[in-house]
Amino acid sequence: KSLPSEIFTKQYVLPDNSSAEKQRENLKKAVNLSINPYEKRLCYEKLANIYGGIQYDDYKKYDTLDGNKSIEYYEKAYKKGVTSVGCDWASLANLYLLKGDYNKVIEIEDTVLPKSRWFTLQVYILRDEYQKALDLINSENKTDWISLLLKADLLRKVGDDINAKTICEDVEKKYESMLTGSQDFDERIIERYNNHKSVEAFKEYINNQSKNKRY
Repeated sequence: KSLPSEIFTKQYVLPDNSSAEKQRENLKKAVNLSINPYEKRLCYEKLANIYGGIQYDDYKKYDTLDGNKSIEYYEKAYKKGVTSVGCDWASLANLYLLKGDYNKVIEIEDTVLPKSRWFTLQVYILRDEYQKALDLINSENKTDWISLLLKADLLRKVGDDINAKTICEDVEKKYESMLTGSQDFDERIIERYNNHKSVEAFKEYINNQSKNKRY
């Protein structure tokens, strides 16, 4: 006779090519079968991933994306009292960002992602608080090419065209040096460049993601 944990495992573990619908169905059964808080958390996290299209690229072809449901299941997984170790707080913060709940985004970052200010930076940009965004980039001494791309356009927004031009020229050199000739790799780099080459491009990118999550 199977032990409860073995029954749970059979419901929880499915082949990688299982449809999102089948995954959802089995995970909901598994969470009801289990009396183990950790197992329940695993189920809720996986349901959040499927509804949010997170880490499951193959599922994006299914009509399953639902940002609100993804948030609901993440919140169940990370309810008060659950250790933050191993929790995907960044994905939850990103879901709230796409929903437009900026106060919740900053709350999560302040509470459990104190070393990262990437989400706060995005919030400032989306709120048109360009000087705050620039101050944050400078205070964090951000030198990654994505931050610098945004910095160049933020400088233009506040009227500093000279420094904007200098940074833009440096970033263009970094960008071109990263292109390897590998089609798959280069396509990802080009996509990231196009999504962050200006404040307007970044806002459009966020807006498209939000529509994709079907809030």
